[in-house]
Amino acid sequence: NHESYMDIPVFFAAVTNKQHGFVAKKSLASLPVFGRWIEEIRSVFIERDDPRASIRAIDEGIGLLRQGFSLVIFPEGSRSGGRGMGEFKKGALRLATKPGAPIVPVTLQGSRQVFEEKGRLQKGCRVRVFIHPHIKTAGLSKQEAGAVSDAVEGLIREKLDEWRQQNG
Repeated sequence: NHESYMDIPVFFAAVTNKQHGFVAKKSLASLPVFGRWIEEIRSVFIERDDPRASIRAIDEGIGLLRQGFSLVIFPEGSRSGGRGMGEFKKGALRLATKPGAPIVPVTLQGSRQVFEEKGRLQKGCRVRVFIHPHIKTAGLSKQEAGAVSDAVEGLIREKLDEWRQQNG
């Protein structure tokens, strides 16, 4: 799930034992410092309004996965902005299922409060990260691969619901 701009630093703080890049919208490439950094960590930029460029970017991502690199994707396609988790984009996880790469779902909660709520960094915010067990995608039929997105979305929604219930 994708709440906030802070999801990327939160993810890096939580997952320190693996090198990973991101699948990011093309406009982020033009941001000073951040754009260069995200490119250098072997990320893939997607042009949402250009289907052919998106296919090329997915092929580039598949190439990175086949070389053993990890990529983080936010299957909602954009930040939810505190409105609850959005629906996953159909086909968002084909990047993993096509080459048979394992998927590691990650649930994030609270990152929006760190920056977006007040427009500046906040201290003392509770941010939760849950790393789910990996899901194997090698050898899946086309139908099974198509169901993976719904399964991952369900896992993340369940964890968010569990956390909400714990908070009253």
